[in-house]
Amino acid sequence: MLSWGVAILAWFYGIYEMFATNRMIISSYILGKKVLDFKEPFVCHEHSIRVNEMLETENGKFKFIQRSKCLFREKLKLFHLRWHTPFPLRGTLAFQDGIVHVEGRLPLGPTVFMAAWAIGWTSGGIGFGIQEHDFRFAGLFILIGWLFLLIMYYMSVPLEKKRFLVVYEEVKQNLRCSK
Repeated sequence: MLSWGVAILAWFYGIYEMFATNRMIISSYILGKKVLDFKEPFVCHEHSIRVNEMLETENGKFKFIQRSKCLFREKLKLFHLRWHTPFPLRGTLAFQDGIVHVEGRLPLGPTVFMAAWAIGWTSGGIGFGIQEHDFRFAGLFILIGWLFLLIMYYMSVPLEKKRFLVVYEEVKQNLRCSK
């Protein structure tokens, strides 16, 4: 029952998070599991930085929230035929002394929802096994649920990492930065 409540809260938080990401609210960019984290030389021309202005690339949007901090994400494309996942990455760039620190994070809402779903699925399978004394079916039920979850995660995250890096390259090009 607790996992059901957590899943519902995570679902509503995920809806908020989607709107917050679209509006470039920083909380949706700094919460969530970090799946990309790297630094590289990056010299950015000061004239290309416009604080608090939403800018677009072909595949993404970005916004400097300070002179040294930028948020970016992939564009939300409605009616665009492609593989959609529950884990679109959000990125932050932090500039300091000719180095950029790049972070890509999973959204918190869908991640917590999937974890709560896995706990609920597992407890449902265990409950069925205890009640019906059929632990083979219960084990198979649990295994199928976990396989579904793991396949979704391990197919989604690499795909989203590729998309993230495409948008990151476009942001660099848009800023007329040199490596």
